[in-house]
Amino acid sequence: MSILHPLRPTGRRRAVDAVARLAADNAALRVELETVRAQWTAQHKYIQQADAELENLRDAAAERDQLQAEVTSLKARLANATPVSVPAAVRDIDPDDQPTVPTQVLPLWEALGARRRPSWAVTDPGQPGGDDTVETPLPRLAA
Repeated sequence: MSILHPLRPTGRRRAVDAVARLAADNAALRVELETVRAQWTAQHKYIQQADAELENLRDAAAERDQLQAEVTSLKARLANATPVSVPAAVRDIDPDDQPTVPTQVLPLWEALGARRRPSWAVTDPGQPGGDDTVETPLPRLAA
């Protein structure tokens, strides 16, 4: 029997086995690296397309702003070229759009045909106030 027999490596820690295991791990990592590179390439293309589209949108926004300024300028020029210089009372009115008749505004007690008017509602300061209310016959509104 040899003295070194207990110190010999068992099967788990042999260098040959470690090299084979590391080679298998390396192959798996290389496959994963190729997958990640393919995904990165696809994402990079997507980012480049998005950047190009963003640049197109910025150009379109600048053109829109320029056209909006031009439209505003043209509207102002048109308004100055064709001002309404005729007073409202003299302007032609669309036949379908006739002016309305002024509304007859009456105090509430007259509109409702009340027979009694409160003393504070007397419009003539020369009239005597008397008690709280004054009996005054009011004309009825024509219906």
